[in-house]
Amino acid sequence: MKQYISVILIALIVPSVALAQTIKVLAGTQKEDILKLSADTKPYILRGDYSIPAGKQLEIEQGTIVVAEKGAGISAAGTLLISGTQDAPVTFMSKVPGQASWEGIKIQKSDSSRIQFAIISGAKSGIYVSGCKPEITGCLLQRNTVGIKVGDYGAGGHPTVTNCVIANNNEDGIQLNASSANMSNCTIVQNGGWGIRGEYYASPKIERTIISKNKKGGLYCWLYTCKVEAHGCIIENNKNCNVQNGSPEDWDFSGNWWGKASTQKLIKSGDTANLPGILDGHDKENTGKVRLNEFLREPPKECGATLKFDPNQ
Repeated sequence: MKQYISVILIALIVPSVALAQTIKVLAGTQKEDILKLSADTKPYILRGDYSIPAGKQLEIEQGTIVVAEKGAGISAAGTLLISGTQDAPVTFMSKVPGQASWEGIKIQKSDSSRIQFAIISGAKSGIYVSGCKPEITGCLLQRNTVGIKVGDYGAGGHPTVTNCVIANNNEDGIQLNASSANMSNCTIVQNGGWGIRGEYYASPKIERTIISKNKKGGLYCWLYTCKVEAHGCIIENNKNCNVQNGSPEDWDFSGNWWGKASTQKLIKSGDTANLPGILDGHDKENTGKVRLNEFLREPPKECGATLKFDPNQ
């Protein structure tokens, strides 16, 4: 089962031949009711803040490449439809190699937006969601400052995140602020901060997801009542701790795999055992516990993302 924590870093380099082709610049506010970007133009250059107003729609077709200049970003109050495929994802990258220099994709109050099979790198926040419930499916978010950021205090978000790899970001993989998220079949590994970090009533529901080898820890939610639950997941080998409950609420983490050593302790001592990789009410007063009932005795087979992007595309 060791292969599940191996993440391919895709080299996102703009070929010089591509830059010699016709270049279209995305900048300012979209005027068209519906604008479509296709792979026929390579690459598109994103300059400054490109805004999609309410009532407008931007469609980005499979295989399209967008190169973002420093400080650039996409802000969608209207509808953003990114429609990549497994074989031809849509690619967003920074024009400044090795730096998280552009703002990323912001979806604000736009429930109709959808991001499907996209590679997003080099952004401050790969995807930022506020005040809406977009669908994010089949995406690779890597080498950003933060992979996915959801909400600010007073303006939460509620995305559905499915079959995504969120890895090797400089800070946290996912940040939740006064927000919830439904996450399933994702792989959240090798991030510089927490795999998932939430505050102010953060309430993610996580299923069949791998959370491993993150440098500050696996999952941490705190400040007020955070209702977190996880089932059918692999949560192990994170630095410092796998799960930290900083909320007064008990969390339902039934039916997960915690690694061989922790599983042996659970078998020996029962599901109320105080595992060294979990910080909760066992360790601090006025803090909820992480409930470990029905723990798995072997890693689940159908867990984590199934992305297989071609590193040479």
